Amino acid sequence: MAVITFPIPTQIKNILDPTANTDAVTKYYVDTRVSQVTFSPSGNNTYIQYNNNGNFGASGNFTFDSALNTLSIIGNVSANYFAGTLTTANQPNITHLGTLSNLDVSGNVALGNVANVHINGGTTGYLLSTDGSGNLSWVQQPSSAISVDTFVGTGSQTTFTLGTTPNSVNEVIVNYNGVFQPRGVFTLSGANVTFVEAPYNQSFIEITTIKQYSATSVANVSGNLTVGENANVTGNLAVTGNISGANLTGTHYGSAIGLTSIPGANVTGTVALATSATKAGTVTTAAQPNITSTGTLTVLAVTGNVSGGNLTTAGVVTATGNVSGGNLSTDGTVWASKFSSYTGNWTLTTGANSVNFSVPGPGTYTLWVNGNVPNGIVTYTANVVVTNQNVPVLGTSYGWYYSAGNALVLTAIPNQVVGTANGISTAVVSTTTAWTFTFGITNNSGSSQTISYGYTRLG
Repeated sequence: MAVITFPIPTQIKNILDPTANTDAVTKYYVDTRVSQVTFSPSGNNTYIQYNNNGNFGASGNFTFDSALNTLSIIGNVSANYFAGTLTTANQPNITHLGTLSNLDVSGNVALGNVANVHINGGTTGYLLSTDGSGNLSWVQQPSSAISVDTFVGTGSQTTFTLGTTPNSVNEVIVNYNGVFQPRGVFTLSGANVTFVEAPYNQSFIEITTIKQYSATSVANVSGNLTVGENANVTGNLAVTGNISGANLTGTHYGSAIGLTSIPGANVTGTVALATSATKAGTVTTAAQPNITSTGTLTVLAVTGNVSGGNLTTAGVVTATGNVSGGNLSTDGTVWASKFSSYTGNWTLTTGANSVNFSVPGPGTYTLWVNGNVPNGIVTYTANVVVTNQNVPVLGTSYGWYYSAGNALVLTAIPNQVVGTANGISTAVVSTTTAWTFTFGITNNSGSSQTISYGYTRLG
């Protein structure tokens, strides 16, 4: 059997009612005493207890509702780490010392003064732009450019082509002889402004375009690149489609110094390049101030009008439109210092009509009028030299009409034409409109008739 040996003297005493520090106790004694201990929490139900100078403390600002599993804190919370959802609508301040990975706000965020807002990145003058899905990025702010085109009415021309293409008719302002026109009297299609009625001959037309541009940062373009006014490229410009714009200036292309080539299929606008630059493609814009080839320009095909100071070629110039300039020479067979022509029409109502046309200024002209209707013919021809508005026009003129039919009767021809063959004239004609030639024609056909007129400027 087991033997328990106690030390001498024995220290186990007062087991049932210990009083000294060396007394031992039974489990029964301990359980009884613990069961008799009572606690007195501070505050109301749900208040969380804390040590308040050795006593239990509690506050209504720090509670836990076990039924709702909700911890409520009224006041400031200072913590090294906080995970959860702030459910109170009004938060006076949320400060995060590290990186706040995500902050979701389902309502409105009032930031107060703009000085409270700070977003890193961007460039001076840039704006925040959204992609429509909530993603923001810095973009260059939109800009606008103003261009002015002026024209002179011919009495028959209704469509006028602008030097730039507006985005909409709302960007176009039309001034006709000093009077701004409502948009109901003209339409816009591309760069063409078309009037409902043709502006009068020699009338002044000024069309102002205020074009709006949206600017974005573009590095590589796989389609078309359209630039409103100026594009200054200091890095690489890679375009596999078309480049269109008013001016394109580059300092680098690839590793070369200077924009040495444009690989686009078409180039629209003015291209300012270094002398070593090469241009491959088709120049599609109507107005080109200069086309210069340092080598041999093998082909120049023009489907519209060619206008310039001097046009010289040793080959052949082919144009389906008009060719006008200070000098035009080719193979020595065609030469003219000033050469242009104009053709128009008058609509004659029944009865007497007074009609006229004007030449653009001093010069040598051939004038003509031609009307041919059933039982009616009128014709007029003149070779004249026009100087000032207030002196006669020197030359010869002839008018004739078919009197047997009498459907059209030429009743008056311009009276400012003076001169005698092989003679010197000092005739005086009272006029201040010598550049305008007026005719009287009576229409007896019973319905409106159209006859044509025109002039050719020889010098």
